[in-house]
Amino acid sequence: MGVPCLAYDVGGNREAVPDESCLVPLGVVEALARKVAMLVRDTELRRTRGTLAARFVEEQLDAPVYASKVRKLYSLLREGKLVT
Repeated sequence: MGVPCLAYDVGGNREAVPDESCLVPLGVVEALARKVAMLVRDTELRRTRGTLAARFVEEQLDAPVYASKVRKLYSLLREGKLVT
């Protein structure tokens, strides 16, 4: 969507949010509020992070791209080339 995303640093958010500075510890509302305020005040930062976020989604999480990654993973598993 072209807007930056802030998230708590839990679960799979590190994989879905490309900019580590957009993650805050779980439950630390003050840290989240500071980051929101920073993005509200700084138009250029907001625009830059939004552009990077949109590019990340297109390159890494877009359905056809992600499906290709899953197919490759299953192929490696099927061939016994992926060690867990």
